Amino acid sequence: MYNELYAAWQREIDDPTLGGLPLNFYAKIAEYQKHIKEEDKVLDKKSAKMNLLEHEAQNVEQMLKELIGARYRKIIKTVTKNQKLPTELLTAEEAKMCETFADFAKPTKNSPTT
Repeated sequence: MYNELYAAWQREIDDPTLGGLPLNFYAKIAEYQKHIKEEDKVLDKKSAKMNLLEHEAQNVEQMLKELIGARYRKIIKTVTKNQKLPTELLTAEEAKMCETFADFAKPTKNSPTT
């Protein structure tokens, strides 16, 4: 899962267009983080494996924050330009969020036109 997260993070950082993620990407990442925390509980706190696991958890957290931020900015940019969102590239959570954005971005009868 680490490699999948790293590849997605790298793509979103390097490419100005929105990359595709599986619908269950964030659920899989959450499960991966849960696994890391469970393994953390059973390891000797002074072991090399524990040290590596702590670094892995920190890297996952940082990459995930940057990935979500980059994707959010790209999604907002697309919505504000009134462009159609490529829903096939979105996760389930992003698709749900975009439904709200799309409703919010729709002009109303009483809204001024520019």
